Amino acid sequence: MYAQNEDNGYGLECKVTPTENGFRLEGNFHAFVYVNHTDNELDQIETQIEQIGQQIKRDLCRQTLETADERNIQVLQKTQSQLIKNGKPPFTIVTKFGEVKLKRQQLRNTQTGTTMIPSAILWQTSQHRHITRQATEAACAASQSVSYRKAARQLANEAGVEQLISTTTVWNKKQEKGQALAQRQQDFVEQVLSQKEVTPPCGVPSQGARRIEEDTIQIQLDEVKTKSQESGKKMNLTYTATLETSKRECFYLAASSSEQLLQQVWAYLTVLGLLAGKRLEVLSDGARWIGDWVGSLSGVAVEHILCWYHLRKRIYESFGAFGFPKEKRKLLQHEILGHLWRGRTAQAVWILWGLRSSARVPDRITDLIGYLLRKRRVIVDYEVRRQSGLWKASTRVEKWNDLSITERCKHRGTSWTSSGVLAVALYAAEQKQTAQQPTPQTAQINFPTHTTN
Repeated sequence: MYAQNEDNGYGLECKVTPTENGFRLEGNFHAFVYVNHTDNELDQIETQIEQIGQQIKRDLCRQTLETADERNIQVLQKTQSQLIKNGKPPFTIVTKFGEVKLKRQQLRNTQTGTTMIPSAILWQTSQHRHITRQATEAACAASQSVSYRKAARQLANEAGVEQLISTTTVWNKKQEKGQALAQRQQDFVEQVLSQKEVTPPCGVPSQGARRIEEDTIQIQLDEVKTKSQESGKKMNLTYTATLETSKRECFYLAASSSEQLLQQVWAYLTVLGLLAGKRLEVLSDGARWIGDWVGSLSGVAVEHILCWYHLRKRIYESFGAFGFPKEKRKLLQHEILGHLWRGRTAQAVWILWGLRSSARVPDRITDLIGYLLRKRRVIVDYEVRRQSGLWKASTRVEKWNDLSITERCKHRGTSWTSSGVLAVALYAAEQKQTAQQPTPQTAQINFPTHTTN
């Protein structure tokens, strides 16, 4: 093979030889790097070397694929003599380093008259154009932190081409990825519920000073609101959860409805041994759907704890509407929070009741009293938990929501479909898990040792 580009004096000579274990690539190349001395020389050299490197990758990939295609044909014709060559239709493969255009051999069956492209079957590609798995993963990863338009531009810049894949294609690939991950979660749930043997899930080693009590599984549950672009719908709700064991193994879940999320949670709890005598601890902001689920559980030891951060936030927000002077408000807040910190809900309610007559808006005090009475069973002694090194707030799931959804989906002016937000959340969960898996060993590359004059 010989490839050239007159714009930069680029040329590549390469010979690809099939071997028992793969292919041997031999050759040489030449190129010219232009330098404009009025600009930064380092930047110019780096940019042009990167472009040359990407071009070499495309040329080597094309030649190797064509050689592989020819070998496949030869093997097939040896076993099926009725197959004869019938032209080489063009084919485009989209890789991380750009488009690779090649021709693949087509065969015709002389007995049936049908045609086939063996490599399309062996490589599991379409007939005319195919985006590789690595290019798809690169698109999904890029769109996790920037807009789909910027992700498409980023992929093109990295490949050194004007355009690699369109903005719409990036979006479609992310949706396909999200659907595949959601289906994988659903398949896991169905296998557990049908009492089939399943492979225990692989968790992420958890970090932090807080611990989980022995033989306890802790769940932190939450929901995230994002602006919706769907007709007749103002907001999307995405439901998330983290599960953590006393062995510091953490699992990240997401779903588009509370029912689906709680099904996932129950499946994971079953596999992790909740029904084998382990204790369940639930940390949340006190949302009704969470309380209803905890209340429906039977046959397991469960403790529901109201997140201290959300409880304190509710006190601050409520006191701001009572109409008390600033100094008095601070003293009262400190007193109320002091009782709640030690789990003394009754004392806090008693103090609030006595303030109704002096408040400018007594109905706001009544609302807060009602809130504390409804949550009194989930308000615990947070000081004891702090001293024991236990969790007292749902910061695990809150932080994950911020990193996986909020930073990507809640920018000013952006709106989303519910499936789009879910795809972002599920991909973030997969990234956390795969980041902890051992790095696969790469194939060894043997370089020739001869010198070309």
